[in-house]
Amino acid sequence: MTFKGWICADLNDAALLESMGFVLGEYDDMFGTFENCVASEKALARLSPHWGEFVWDLRPVEALGGEVSKLNATAGPAA
Repeated sequence: MTFKGWICADLNDAALLESMGFVLGEYDDMFGTFENCVASEKALARLSPHWGEFVWDLRPVEALGGEVSKLNATAGPAA
């Protein structure tokens, strides 16, 4: 399953989040969030112990077909 949403984190946390398997979207300086992030179940499991350090709203979407990558992260859910 694939998840998409936002993660509230500092901009300098990008490398850590990407190492967990997230494909990060654009950073919103006003809200302090990475928008339109995409993650696999495995990435979300790695993030879960960090609740409080990071806050997020990642919701399941239709599978993007295979592994999450920067190439397919912007693809919308299958209709």
